[in-house]
Amino acid sequence: MDKKYKVGFYIGRFQPYHKGHHSIVQAMQEQCEHIIIGLGSAQEFETERNPFDVRFRTKMIYDSVRPNYNVRVIPIYDRPVPANDYRWGDYVMHQIKEQTGVIPDVIFEGEEIERESWFTNTGLPIVRVPRDTIPISGTQIRDILNSPDYYDNVWDY
Repeated sequence: MDKKYKVGFYIGRFQPYHKGHHSIVQAMQEQCEHIIIGLGSAQEFETERNPFDVRFRTKMIYDSVRPNYNVRVIPIYDRPVPANDYRWGDYVMHQIKEQTGVIPDVIFEGEEIERESWFTNTGLPIVRVPRDTIPISGTQIRDILNSPDYYDNVWDY
């Protein structure tokens, strides 16, 4: 079956990868032959905002999308260019090309509207996938994990 797009791209920190992210990847699987997922801030880990390293985040994603092998996860390391600067989008596209040999023909996003400015210079269409009915955010999950009560109550479920 022919898909609407050949290669789709989705970027995030995935700290952690959660159901909201997964719903976007599922929408991509319906529309794209191949999927590239960019792990932003790949060098960051063991901080409150970025607790997980790139290997663990990659494993979370691959474990969630198998047996769908049309997904490739690549690290995107930060550089000293503001994320809302069009040069950030150019940098990301360069990283995709350097690591995969291809340039995507579409970018997928959730509700992070500010990310659109990153890629306006590329001319690629941006497909917005609305959040599913369960509101979720990585910040909320990290707050729970960092709560002093988390480890005391984790076994109550």
